[in-house]
Amino acid sequence: MTDLIAVIANKDRRRNGGLLSDKVTAAFTELLQEPLREHSPHQFETIEVIGVDGERRPIKIFPRAWIKRLEKAIAVGAFSRLAPSEIAQRILSTEEPAT
Repeated sequence: MTDLIAVIANKDRRRNGGLLSDKVTAAFTELLQEPLREHSPHQFETIEVIGVDGERRPIKIFPRAWIKRLEKAIAVGAFSRLAPSEIAQRILSTEEPAT
């Protein structure tokens, strides 16, 4: 996930980093909204954490498989060929895990 954070944090437009970070952020935002849409087959992952009170409780997180797929899209240069919405749709329609 460090690669993803580094790309999103790079807003240096003089070196064209801002353009990639804007595209990745747009794809991430679209993915983030998908589980919130009515009748969406996609859901957030649920994990169990221990709260400050020592009690276990479930929380919802962004699916880790989607993060891996976003990182792979960055690594292979997909954002220079496809629109962020197209990348988000490919991530949502891919069943096998990203490698």
